[in-house]
Amino acid sequence: MILKNYITLLLVFSSLIVVGQNEVCTSSENEEEDLNSIGKCAIDNFKKSKETEFVKISTRKRVVRRRMSSNILNLRKSVKKSSSRKLSILEIDQIPLFEDCSLTSSRDEQQICFNNQIKHHINGNLKYPESAFKNGLEDKVLTEFVINEKGEVSEVKIISSKKHQVLEDEAKRLISSLPKLLPAKHKGIATKMKHKVYINFNLPNHKIQQFYEETEANGIIKDYIRFDKLSEAPVFIGCSDYEATTQQECIKETFVNNVLENLVYPFDAASEGIEARIWVRFIVDKEGYVQNITASGPENAKLLEEEAKRLITLLPKFLPGKVNNEYVNVEYFLPIDFQLDE
Repeated sequence: MILKNYITLLLVFSSLIVVGQNEVCTSSENEEEDLNSIGKCAIDNFKKSKETEFVKISTRKRVVRRRMSSNILNLRKSVKKSSSRKLSILEIDQIPLFEDCSLTSSRDEQQICFNNQIKHHINGNLKYPESAFKNGLEDKVLTEFVINEKGEVSEVKIISSKKHQVLEDEAKRLISSLPKLLPAKHKGIATKMKHKVYINFNLPNHKIQQFYEETEANGIIKDYIRFDKLSEAPVFIGCSDYEATTQQECIKETFVNNVLENLVYPFDAASEGIEARIWVRFIVDKEGYVQNITASGPENAKLLEEEAKRLITLLPKFLPGKVNNEYVNVEYFLPIDFQLDE
């Protein structure tokens, strides 16, 4: 039997593949409902949703991109048109250069030097805020900035899920203090260039271990919110800057690409011809991390359940959902169809 190399995701675009527990659905008298399991009510209510669309996703990436190209390309075009035309490093003819980077080097060498100089600057100048260290605060902070026509850093923006102000302030200070560069050029004219850099704030191992021990001790999350009760839905960090009309497409593309890059159809399941729909439930917690992943499928599909759970663990980090401007834990449901060639 030949592996078809695709799965089908049932995406609920209007609510991002999420269905909350419906109050009119009740379990049988003999069935004890587990708040953190995939119960009959959840699945029934998902099936009743009228706002659904099937999308086939092939792991043969070229095929997939042809199938999904129209909407995604339109999204990318609309985003590009709506931008202020600050070009990215991939669009300009000549990238900005630090003093130690050679103008006569190849573009690839220049870009490596550019990236290395930024890393060197961050590593050499980062000062872990004392209050953050004492309180065990960690985060991965996204910095967005512009290198203007004079080679100076400007328009620094900070994006982080945990919103630790002291870490955000330090990230902004690091990027703002980058040395002056030889500006970027496009068509022979000095131009602005937009750029993004992640700054990791990581504590020593004993602090990290303490964090995981505390997380494990907390156990199952019970204070989650149904998706339809949110003021603001969770959003992948990379999609956070899109307008509402394009944000759902960005989330969809991010989700699909993540699955494509990581899917491994279990060999034993494929060799035995096992196909199944696997229901996955998980929580996006108050800090944007995926927690409490459970999966449910047919009795013979345990390997597919494990692969579905593994795929969810590899999702990018979210900006967490909110209710009344406060971060909350959010419940998600997702069916994944594993299929083989005939």
